[in-house]
Formats: sequence, C-alpha cells, structure tokens
Amino acid sequence: MRPAACIVVVAATLAACVQAPVAGGTDPDLGPIDATLTDEELGAWPGTGAEDGRVVTIQNGFFDGQPAAAWSFGPAPRDTADSFWFCRRDDESCPLDASRRIDWDRTVGLPLVSRLPGQDGYSPYWQLWVVRVAADYVPNSIKTADTLHATASLGEVAVEPLVAYFPSPEGEPERPEEVVVHFPLVLGGTRLEGNGAPLVADPRRTSMFMETRQAWHEGLLVNLIDFSRSEGVFPEADDSESRSLMPFAEVFELLRACDEPDCDTFAVSEPRLGRDLTGDGDQHDTNDVFAALPCDVAASADSPYSPLRRVRQVEVDPRLSLIDRSRDDASSDVRSVVELDEALGSSAGRGLLTLLEDLPAQVCQDHVPFPCRSE
Repeated sequence: MRPAACIVVVAATLAACVQAPVAGGTDPDLGPIDATLTDEELGAWPGTGAEDGRVVTIQNGFFDGQPAAAWSFGPAPRDTADSFWFCRRDDESCPLDASRRIDWDRTVGLPLVSRLPGQDGYSPYWQLWVVRVAADYVPNSIKTADTLHATASLGEVAVEPLVAYFPSPEGEPERPEEVVVHFPLVLGGTRLEGNGAPLVADPRRTSMFMETRQAWHEGLLVNLIDFSRSEGVFPEADDSESRSLMPFAEVFELLRACDEPDCDTFAVSEPRLGRDLTGDGDQHDTNDVFAALPCDVAASADSPYSPLRRVRQVEVDPRLSLIDRSRDDASSDVRSVVELDEALGSSAGRGLLTLLEDLPAQVCQDHVPFPCRSE
C-alpha cells in the first residue's frame, strides 16, 4: 500500500484538464459517447462487427484436465486507470458487497472513468477510488473530472483509495491492499458470445450472465461489462510502485512442431489460424491451457486467477494428439499444466512470453467470488 504516492497520482488525474474550480452545480448529461466517436476511434473499442452489433468472441481451451472458456478482449496492459465511485460518507461498506462485487444498489449514481479505449493510459483494469459525498448530494451531479476536482478542492467531497484485506501467503496475516476492479468499456449493443449459455466446462449447467452497466466520462455515458460479479476485486500486484498494477496469471498456447520438410510450426488455435480444426462449424476451439480460473488454481501453477493472462507459446512434440488431430475440442494429450510439464519433461520449458491479454473466464451462474463457492 502506497498512500502518499496514490494521492499524488489521483490529484494529477483530476487536475489534468481543470481551468477554474466551479462547484455546487450539476454537470450536463451529454448523452451516449458512441455518436461522438470517429471511425478511427471506434476501431479501438473491443469486439468485432456483426449484423446485430459488436461481439466479443469466446475462446475454448482447457483447465486442469477439463474444458474451459474465456472471452477474448485482446491485448491489455498491467497498468491501471482511475475509476471513481460515489458513496455516502457514513456507508463504509460502499461500493462493495460482502462478496467483494460492485454493489450497484449502494453506490450513489454512476461511477466516473478517466480514460477511454484508444486513449493513452486506458486499461480495462481500474484502481478503485471512493468519493465520499454528503447526505444531500444528488446522484449523478458530478459527471466530469473538472467538477470532481473542484468539489474535492472545496472540501465538498473526499476522495480516497479503496483498501481491502486480502489473503497473504500461508502463515502470514492478511494485509491491506489497494483495490483493482475489472470492467472493460464497450460500445452500446456490444455482447459477449455465449453469455448466459450452457457452461463449456459442463453443458448441463448454465454460465453466469455478465451484465452491462454504465459510467460517466466527461459528461458522456459509456458502457462497461462488470466482471466483479464473477471475479470480485483484486489486490494490486506486489510489484506496484507509483500506481497500482494488475496481477496476472498464465495461459499456455501450444504450438505444433513440424517433423517434415517445408512444414511451418503453428498454434493449435482456431482463432489464431482462422479455420475450423475440429469440424464443429465454429472457430472458437484452442488447445490453450489455463493455469488458473476464478477460485481455482492448477497444480504447479505460479499465481492465482487473474483475467490478465500472460500468454506463453510452447512448442510440443509433433507426435502428441492435440485437438487438431483428435478433431474433438474436448480430447487432447495436453489438457492441464501437469500434462504440459510431462510432455516437456519439466516446468523449465514452459515457453516464451508473447503478450498480455484480457481473457476473463466463463463461470457457472451460482459462482460466488468471495468467499469462493459454487452451489
């Protein structure tokens, strides 16, 4: 926890565009942001075009020997952006519920976000700041960074980083950490493929439906997908310095090596190749191996779940039967980190880092992120 550094950071964020403090009024509602964006700016927002709007595609892989799935939002940084959540001064529980999800019934109006996709400093991972407001504050009066800075400067609101206690390594007491929450910003009408559909890991069960919510950015309404429902919130990473960083987990992308002349190594991944390897009519299947899911960490994995995945490409023996050979998205010789280590001979060959991606996991509809349980 770095309180002095955090206050400096948030002060700089709020003061970035301030010309003259004006408090006591209400910022105008400038409407949805979508209509204000140029074609170039629209291209930076997640999802691919479809006849009925943008779609964030789902990607199938494996975890601990079983099928698993995650939505592919694309590359993402470890850096966090700032988000501001309005709470009454006497409501110490706000803005989280007992399971460390955003409690939208407790918050006073919509939150304020500091960055948009395509802007420098944007991230789908947000440091969570609490804005303490008086009992007579009218929800959604503050919609811009200028007004928030002005009212904070005059003492009408108080801005503070949210701090929570998180489990520490075994044998050590819990420690207070600044909080990071995951919610990618999306355009209006964007949908998650397979949202609320049968669970990939067990089609007899239904997956949790991830809700779209709204926030303010400079008086404009933006949409976000609230993954706190399935993930809760996260402690900042241990190597955070001047501001909070997002912790990451690993995913292993299997490359099929070639044992014939003029044969190129390729990723055993339909999305990467752009073709159907299993013959089931879609391009969602991969032989990727996730090291962690919400509330579940694979044996020999290095870190707990995070939607921010460090992608490692691993070249495996060409004789192995992976999904491209079995023609079955649930059948492979490598479906877990343990099987991967066995195929490689040790954990030392777990591949080269390629990039960081935002890959939040699909979970069952009754999943509770804290304390972990599925009923």
